[in-house]
Amino acid sequence: MLVKNLLSKNEINYKNFENTRFTPFNEKILKTFEKISKRILSDKKLIEKKDIFTFGFWCRRKNLEILKKRFCKSDKIFGVGLVFHVPPANIPVLPLYSLAFGTLTGNSNLIRIPKKNINYLNQVISLIYEEFKLHNFHKNNLFISYDRENIISESISSYSDVRMIWGGDNTIRSFKRFKTKTSCKDLMFGDKYSLAILHLKNKDKKKINEITKNFYNDTFIVDQNACSSPSIIFWYKTNENKVSLFWDQLNKLVKSKYRLSFGLSSKRFEYLNDLLMNYNNISLREDKKKIFFRIKINSNDNLKNFKGFAGIFFEKKINSLKDFNKFLNKKMQTLSFYGLNQNDLIKINKEVSKNKSVDRIVELGRTLEIDFIWDGKNIFKSLTKNYG
Repeated sequence: MLVKNLLSKNEINYKNFENTRFTPFNEKILKTFEKISKRILSDKKLIEKKDIFTFGFWCRRKNLEILKKRFCKSDKIFGVGLVFHVPPANIPVLPLYSLAFGTLTGNSNLIRIPKKNINYLNQVISLIYEEFKLHNFHKNNLFISYDRENIISESISSYSDVRMIWGGDNTIRSFKRFKTKTSCKDLMFGDKYSLAILHLKNKDKKKINEITKNFYNDTFIVDQNACSSPSIIFWYKTNENKVSLFWDQLNKLVKSKYRLSFGLSSKRFEYLNDLLMNYNNISLREDKKKIFFRIKINSNDNLKNFKGFAGIFFEKKINSLKDFNKFLNKKMQTLSFYGLNQNDLIKINKEVSKNKSVDRIVELGRTLEIDFIWDGKNIFKSLTKNYG
Protein backbone atom coordinates (compact mmCIF):
# COMPACT_ATOMS: atom_id res chain seq x y z
CA MET A 1 0.00 0.00 0.00
CA LEU A 2 2.98 2.33 -0.24
CA VAL A 3 2.64 5.01 -2.91
CA LYS A 4 2.97 3.48 -6.36
CA ASN A 5 4.03 5.79 -9.16
CA LEU A 6 2.03 4.95 -12.28
CA LEU A 7 3.51 5.48 -15.71
CA SER A 8 0.72 3.82 -17.66
CA LYS A 9 -2.81 2.52 -17.21
CA ASN A 10 -1.60 -1.11 -17.25
CA GLU A 11 0.42 -1.05 -14.03
CA ILE A 12 -2.33 -2.23 -11.67
CA ASN A 13 -4.21 -5.52 -11.73
CA TYR A 14 -7.60 -3.95 -11.10
CA LYS A 15 -9.42 -7.25 -10.69
CA ASN A 16 -7.71 -7.65 -7.34
CA PHE A 17 -9.54 -4.54 -6.23
CA GLU A 18 -12.99 -4.50 -7.69
CA ASN A 19 -14.36 -7.74 -6.15
CA THR A 20 -13.23 -7.24 -2.56
CA ARG A 21 -15.88 -5.94 -0.20
CA PHE A 22 -16.79 -6.62 3.41
CA THR A 23 -19.02 -5.46 6.26
CA PRO A 24 -18.47 -1.89 7.44
CA PHE A 25 -16.85 -1.19 10.81
CA ASN A 26 -16.06 -4.87 11.36
CA GLU A 27 -13.82 -5.79 14.27
CA LYS A 28 -10.68 -6.31 12.16
CA ILE A 29 -10.83 -2.87 10.59
CA LEU A 30 -11.73 -1.22 13.90
CA LYS A 31 -8.72 -2.82 15.61
CA THR A 32 -6.52 -1.78 12.72
CA PHE A 33 -7.49 1.88 12.96
CA GLU A 34 -7.31 1.75 16.73
CA LYS A 35 -3.68 0.68 16.43
CA ILE A 36 -3.00 3.32 13.75
CA SER A 37 -4.43 5.97 16.07
CA LYS A 38 -2.27 4.90 19.02
CA ARG A 39 0.88 4.84 16.91
CA ILE A 40 0.24 8.31 15.46
CA LEU A 41 -0.57 9.84 18.84
CA SER A 42 2.57 8.38 20.41
CA ASP A 43 4.95 9.51 17.66
CA LYS A 44 6.55 12.91 18.40
CA LYS A 45 7.34 13.63 14.75
CA LEU A 46 3.79 12.92 13.62
CA ILE A 47 1.98 14.82 16.35
CA GLU A 48 4.02 17.90 15.46
CA LYS A 49 2.01 17.91 12.24
CA LYS A 50 -1.30 19.21 13.54
CA ASP A 51 -3.37 17.83 10.66
CA ILE A 52 -1.94 14.32 11.03
CA PHE A 53 -2.37 14.50 14.80
CA THR A 54 -6.04 15.42 14.22
CA PHE A 55 -6.43 12.42 11.89
CA GLY A 56 -4.92 10.13 14.53
CA PHE A 57 -7.32 11.55 17.11
CA TRP A 58 -10.24 11.03 14.72
CA CYS A 59 -9.25 7.33 14.34
CA ARG A 60 -9.64 6.63 18.07
CA ARG A 61 -11.68 3.52 18.81
CA LYS A 62 -14.18 5.61 20.81
CA ASN A 63 -14.90 7.91 17.88
CA LEU A 64 -15.20 5.04 15.40
CA GLU A 65 -17.65 3.24 17.68
CA ILE A 66 -19.78 6.39 17.76
CA LEU A 67 -19.72 6.53 13.94
CA LYS A 68 -20.63 2.85 13.75
CA LYS A 69 -23.63 3.39 16.02
CA ARG A 70 -24.78 6.38 13.95
CA PHE A 71 -24.53 4.76 10.53
CA CYS A 72 -24.61 0.95 10.79
CA LYS A 73 -28.29 0.20 11.29
CA SER A 74 -28.18 -3.32 9.81
CA ASP A 75 -25.88 -6.36 9.74
CA LYS A 76 -26.67 -6.84 6.04
CA ILE A 77 -24.69 -3.84 4.81
CA PHE A 78 -21.59 -4.31 2.65
CA GLY A 79 -19.19 -2.10 0.76
CA VAL A 80 -19.95 -1.42 -2.90
CA GLY A 81 -16.56 -2.56 -4.26
CA LEU A 82 -13.79 -0.38 -5.69
CA VAL A 83 -13.59 3.28 -4.72
CA PHE A 84 -11.39 5.67 -6.70
CA HIS A 85 -10.35 8.67 -4.58
CA VAL A 86 -9.00 11.92 -6.02
CA PRO A 87 -8.10 14.35 -3.19
CA PRO A 88 -6.82 17.86 -3.90
CA ALA A 89 -3.22 18.98 -3.50
CA ASN A 90 -3.98 21.84 -1.11
CA ILE A 91 -5.09 19.61 1.82
CA PRO A 92 -2.25 17.09 2.28
CA VAL A 93 -4.00 15.00 4.95
CA LEU A 94 -7.24 14.44 3.00
CA PRO A 95 -6.05 11.19 1.32
CA LEU A 96 -5.86 9.61 4.80
CA TYR A 97 -9.47 10.49 5.60
CA SER A 98 -10.55 9.34 2.16
CA LEU A 99 -8.85 5.99 2.74
CA ALA A 100 -10.53 5.72 6.13
CA PHE A 101 -13.96 6.42 4.63
CA GLY A 102 -13.39 3.74 2.01
CA THR A 103 -12.04 1.00 4.27
CA LEU A 104 -14.35 1.59 7.24
CA THR A 105 -17.31 1.15 4.88
CA GLY A 106 -15.96 -2.18 3.59
CA ASN A 107 -14.44 -1.24 0.23
CA SER A 108 -11.25 -1.60 -1.77
CA ASN A 109 -9.57 1.70 -2.53
CA LEU A 110 -7.28 3.41 -5.01
CA ILE A 111 -6.23 6.81 -3.67
CA ARG A 112 -4.41 9.24 -5.91
CA ILE A 113 -1.92 11.40 -4.01
CA PRO A 114 -0.56 14.59 -5.57
CA LYS A 115 3.21 14.19 -5.95
CA LYS A 116 3.92 17.33 -3.94
CA ASN A 117 2.38 15.70 -0.82
CA ILE A 118 4.12 12.31 -0.90
CA ASN A 119 7.10 13.31 1.24
CA TYR A 120 4.83 14.94 3.80
CA LEU A 121 2.73 11.76 4.14
CA ASN A 122 5.41 9.09 3.68
CA GLN A 123 5.91 8.29 7.36
CA VAL A 124 2.25 7.98 8.22
CA ILE A 125 1.56 5.97 5.04
CA SER A 126 4.33 3.53 6.01
CA LEU A 127 2.75 3.19 9.44
CA ILE A 128 -0.69 2.53 7.93
CA TYR A 129 0.80 0.00 5.52
CA GLU A 130 2.37 -1.96 8.38
CA GLU A 131 -0.94 -2.18 10.24
CA PHE A 132 -2.95 -2.97 7.10
CA LYS A 133 -0.53 -5.75 6.21
CA LEU A 134 -1.27 -7.60 9.45
CA HIS A 135 -4.82 -8.28 8.20
CA ASN A 136 -4.11 -8.35 4.46
CA PHE A 137 -5.86 -5.03 3.91
CA HIS A 138 -2.80 -3.86 2.00
CA LYS A 139 -3.68 -6.13 -0.94
CA ASN A 140 -6.76 -4.15 -1.95
CA ASN A 141 -5.84 -0.64 -0.82
CA LEU A 142 -3.25 1.35 -2.71
CA PHE A 143 -1.98 4.90 -2.77
CA ILE A 144 -1.06 5.86 -6.32
CA SER A 145 0.58 8.87 -7.93
CA TYR A 146 0.83 9.93 -11.54
CA ASP A 147 1.04 13.04 -13.65
CA ARG A 148 -2.33 14.45 -14.59
CA GLU A 149 -2.71 11.94 -17.40
CA ASN A 150 -6.34 11.64 -18.42
CA ILE A 151 -5.75 8.18 -19.87
CA ILE A 152 -4.96 6.74 -16.41
CA SER A 153 -7.82 8.55 -14.68
CA GLU A 154 -10.17 7.49 -17.47
CA SER A 155 -9.06 3.86 -17.24
CA ILE A 156 -9.55 3.67 -13.45
CA SER A 157 -12.90 5.47 -13.75
CA SER A 158 -14.15 2.87 -16.23
CA TYR A 159 -14.35 0.07 -13.67
CA SER A 160 -14.73 1.95 -10.38
CA ASP A 161 -17.90 1.41 -8.36
CA VAL A 162 -17.62 4.82 -6.72
CA ARG A 163 -15.52 7.89 -7.50
CA MET A 164 -14.79 10.40 -4.73
CA ILE A 165 -13.53 13.57 -6.38
CA TRP A 166 -12.44 16.11 -3.78
CA GLY A 167 -10.91 18.58 -6.23
CA GLY A 168 -12.30 21.90 -7.41
CA ASP A 169 -14.90 22.55 -10.09
CA ASN A 170 -12.40 22.20 -12.95
CA THR A 171 -11.30 18.75 -11.73
CA ILE A 172 -14.93 17.67 -11.44
CA ARG A 173 -15.72 18.83 -14.98
CA SER A 174 -12.71 16.87 -16.23
CA PHE A 175 -13.77 13.63 -14.51
CA LYS A 176 -17.38 13.96 -15.63
CA ARG A 177 -16.19 13.51 -19.22
CA PHE A 178 -14.92 9.98 -18.53
CA LYS A 179 -17.11 6.97 -19.22
CA THR A 180 -18.07 4.96 -16.14
CA LYS A 181 -20.14 1.88 -15.36
CA THR A 182 -23.86 2.63 -15.34
CA SER A 183 -23.94 1.62 -11.68
CA CYS A 184 -21.00 3.85 -10.70
CA LYS A 185 -21.76 6.45 -8.04
CA ASP A 186 -20.02 9.81 -8.08
CA LEU A 187 -19.33 11.81 -4.94
CA MET A 188 -18.16 15.22 -6.15
CA PHE A 189 -16.96 17.88 -3.73
CA GLY A 190 -16.47 21.11 -5.65
CA ASP A 191 -15.26 24.61 -4.83
CA LYS A 192 -16.89 26.08 -1.73
CA TYR A 193 -16.04 28.59 0.94
CA SER A 194 -17.06 29.17 4.56
CA LEU A 195 -17.88 31.91 7.00
CA ALA A 196 -18.01 32.67 10.71
CA ILE A 197 -20.33 34.73 12.88
CA LEU A 198 -18.66 36.09 16.02
CA HIS A 199 -20.48 37.89 18.82
CA LEU A 200 -18.03 39.11 21.44
CA LYS A 201 -19.22 40.56 24.75
CA ASN A 202 -17.43 42.13 27.71
CA LYS A 203 -17.10 38.78 29.48
CA ASP A 204 -15.26 37.35 26.48
CA LYS A 205 -12.16 39.43 27.24
CA LYS A 206 -11.16 36.71 29.69
CA LYS A 207 -11.67 34.03 27.02
CA ILE A 208 -9.93 35.81 24.17
CA ASN A 209 -6.95 33.39 24.20
CA GLU A 210 -9.26 30.39 23.79
CA ILE A 211 -11.39 32.12 21.15
CA THR A 212 -8.42 33.13 18.99
CA LYS A 213 -6.79 29.71 19.41
CA ASN A 214 -9.93 28.02 18.05
CA PHE A 215 -10.02 30.48 15.15
CA TYR A 216 -6.32 29.87 14.46
CA ASN A 217 -6.90 26.09 14.36
CA ASP A 218 -9.75 26.55 11.89
CA THR A 219 -7.69 28.68 9.53
CA PHE A 220 -3.90 28.88 9.75
CA ILE A 221 -3.24 25.16 10.30
CA VAL A 222 -4.31 24.51 6.70
CA ASP A 223 -3.49 27.99 5.31
CA GLN A 224 -7.28 28.43 4.92
CA ASN A 225 -7.15 25.91 2.07
CA ALA A 226 -9.91 23.76 3.56
CA CYS A 227 -13.31 24.65 2.12
CA SER A 228 -14.57 24.57 5.73
CA SER A 229 -12.08 27.20 6.95
CA PRO A 230 -13.82 30.57 7.47
CA SER A 231 -13.02 33.20 4.86
CA ILE A 232 -15.61 35.82 5.77
CA ILE A 233 -16.10 36.92 9.37
CA PHE A 234 -19.40 38.58 10.28
CA TRP A 235 -19.16 40.64 13.46
CA TYR A 236 -22.59 40.44 15.06
CA LYS A 237 -23.33 43.25 17.53
CA THR A 238 -19.63 43.53 18.40
CA ASN A 239 -18.06 46.93 18.99
CA GLU A 240 -14.75 47.96 17.44
CA ASN A 241 -12.78 47.63 20.68
CA LYS A 242 -13.60 43.94 20.96
CA VAL A 243 -12.94 43.39 17.27
CA SER A 244 -9.49 44.98 17.69
CA LEU A 245 -8.83 42.87 20.79
CA PHE A 246 -9.58 39.73 18.79
CA TRP A 247 -7.25 40.62 15.90
CA ASP A 248 -4.47 41.81 18.24
CA GLN A 249 -4.53 38.55 20.18
CA LEU A 250 -4.67 36.49 16.99
CA ASN A 251 -1.65 38.41 15.69
CA LYS A 252 0.37 37.40 18.78
CA LEU A 253 -0.60 33.77 18.24
CA VAL A 254 0.24 33.84 14.52
CA LYS A 255 3.64 35.42 15.22
CA SER A 256 4.53 32.67 17.68
CA LYS A 257 3.21 29.65 15.75
CA TYR A 258 2.69 30.29 12.03
CA ARG A 259 5.47 29.90 9.48
CA LEU A 260 4.81 31.38 6.06
CA SER A 261 7.11 30.09 3.31
CA PHE A 262 8.46 32.45 0.66
CA GLY A 263 6.46 30.66 -2.03
CA LEU A 264 3.22 30.93 -0.06
CA SER A 265 3.94 34.58 0.77
CA SER A 266 4.37 35.36 -2.93
CA LYS A 267 1.11 33.62 -3.83
CA ARG A 268 -0.71 35.47 -1.05
CA PHE A 269 0.61 38.84 -2.22
CA GLU A 270 -0.38 38.12 -5.82
CA TYR A 271 -3.86 36.95 -4.77
CA LEU A 272 -4.34 40.01 -2.56
CA ASN A 273 -3.44 42.35 -5.42
CA ASP A 274 -5.83 40.57 -7.76
CA LEU A 275 -8.67 40.95 -5.26
CA LEU A 276 -8.08 44.66 -4.72
CA MET A 277 -7.76 45.35 -8.45
CA ASN A 278 -10.80 43.34 -9.55
CA TYR A 279 -13.43 44.18 -6.93
CA ASN A 280 -14.50 47.70 -6.04
CA ASN A 281 -16.69 46.71 -3.07
CA ILE A 282 -13.80 45.82 -0.76
CA SER A 283 -11.08 47.83 0.95
CA LEU A 284 -7.89 46.82 2.73
CA ARG A 285 -7.55 47.79 6.37
CA GLU A 286 -4.05 49.24 6.72
CA ASP A 287 -2.22 47.85 9.74
CA LYS A 288 1.51 47.26 9.37
CA LYS A 289 1.68 45.58 12.78
CA LYS A 290 -0.42 42.65 11.57
CA ILE A 291 1.12 39.75 9.68
CA PHE A 292 -2.19 38.90 8.06
CA PHE A 293 -4.65 40.99 6.04
CA ARG A 294 -8.13 42.23 6.93
CA ILE A 295 -10.37 43.24 4.05
CA LYS A 296 -13.56 45.17 4.71
CA ILE A 297 -16.62 44.21 2.64
CA ASN A 298 -18.51 47.37 1.65
CA SER A 299 -21.42 45.74 -0.21
CA ASN A 300 -22.99 42.31 -0.58
CA ASP A 301 -21.86 41.73 -4.17
CA ASN A 302 -19.44 38.96 -5.18
CA LEU A 303 -19.29 37.29 -1.75
CA LYS A 304 -18.88 33.88 -3.35
CA ASN A 305 -15.59 35.07 -4.89
CA PHE A 306 -14.07 36.08 -1.57
CA LYS A 307 -12.07 33.04 -0.50
CA GLY A 308 -9.49 33.48 2.25
CA PHE A 309 -5.94 32.27 1.80
CA ALA A 310 -2.93 32.08 4.15
CA GLY A 311 -4.09 34.93 6.36
CA ILE A 312 -6.45 36.93 4.15
CA PHE A 313 -9.73 37.56 5.94
CA PHE A 314 -12.84 39.37 4.78
CA GLU A 315 -15.07 40.98 7.40
CA LYS A 316 -18.36 42.77 7.74
CA LYS A 317 -20.42 44.06 10.66
CA ILE A 318 -24.07 43.04 11.03
CA ASN A 319 -26.66 44.11 13.59
CA SER A 320 -29.51 41.76 12.73
CA LEU A 321 -29.67 38.03 12.03
CA LYS A 322 -32.96 38.55 10.20
CA ASP A 323 -31.06 40.13 7.33
CA PHE A 324 -28.55 37.30 7.18
CA ASN A 325 -30.29 35.71 4.19
CA LYS A 326 -28.97 38.40 1.83
CA PHE A 327 -25.42 37.14 2.43
CA LEU A 328 -26.19 33.48 1.76
CA ASN A 329 -25.53 31.48 -1.42
CA LYS A 330 -25.13 27.85 -2.43
CA LYS A 331 -21.33 28.04 -2.54
CA MET A 332 -21.18 28.27 1.26
CA GLN A 333 -20.14 25.12 3.06
CA THR A 334 -19.59 25.65 6.81
CA LEU A 335 -20.85 28.31 9.16
CA SER A 336 -18.89 28.49 12.41
CA PHE A 337 -20.00 30.62 15.30
CA TYR A 338 -19.12 32.00 18.69
CA GLY A 339 -21.31 33.85 21.21
CA LEU A 340 -24.68 32.91 19.71
CA ASN A 341 -27.50 31.58 21.86
CA GLN A 342 -30.08 28.96 20.93
CA ASN A 343 -32.58 31.53 19.62
CA ASP A 344 -29.87 33.05 17.42
CA LEU A 345 -29.09 29.63 15.95
CA ILE A 346 -32.77 28.95 15.29
CA LYS A 347 -33.01 32.22 13.32
CA ILE A 348 -29.90 31.34 11.30
CA ASN A 349 -31.16 27.82 10.59
CA LYS A 350 -34.40 29.27 9.22
CA GLU A 351 -32.53 31.55 6.84
CA VAL A 352 -30.17 28.77 5.77
CA SER A 353 -33.12 26.45 5.06
CA LYS A 354 -34.89 29.11 2.98
CA ASN A 355 -31.84 29.69 0.81
CA LYS A 356 -30.73 26.04 0.69
CA SER A 357 -27.24 27.21 1.56
CA VAL A 358 -24.61 26.22 4.15
CA ASP A 359 -24.11 22.49 4.63
CA ARG A 360 -23.17 22.53 8.31
CA ILE A 361 -23.18 24.80 11.34
CA VAL A 362 -20.51 24.18 13.99
CA GLU A 363 -18.90 25.94 16.92
CA LEU A 364 -15.72 27.90 16.30
CA GLY A 365 -12.71 25.57 16.45
CA ARG A 366 -14.52 22.57 14.93
CA THR A 367 -14.61 23.41 11.23
CA LEU A 368 -11.93 20.87 10.28
CA GLU A 369 -13.67 17.96 12.03
CA ILE A 370 -14.57 15.74 9.11
CA ASP A 371 -17.57 13.40 9.12
CA PHE A 372 -19.41 10.87 6.96
CA ILE A 373 -21.89 13.68 6.26
CA TRP A 374 -19.99 16.26 4.22
CA ASP A 375 -21.21 19.03 1.89
CA GLY A 376 -24.70 17.74 2.60
CA LYS A 377 -23.81 14.32 1.16
CA ASN A 378 -24.06 11.02 3.05
CA ILE A 379 -20.71 9.38 2.31
CA PHE A 380 -21.53 6.23 4.28
CA LYS A 381 -24.70 5.62 2.27
CA SER A 382 -22.90 6.21 -1.03
CA LEU A 383 -20.12 3.73 -0.17
CA THR A 384 -22.37 0.89 1.01
CA LYS A 385 -25.18 -1.37 -0.15
CA ASN A 386 -27.91 -2.89 1.98
CA TYR A 387 -28.58 -6.49 0.96
CA GLY A 388 -31.31 -7.01 3.56
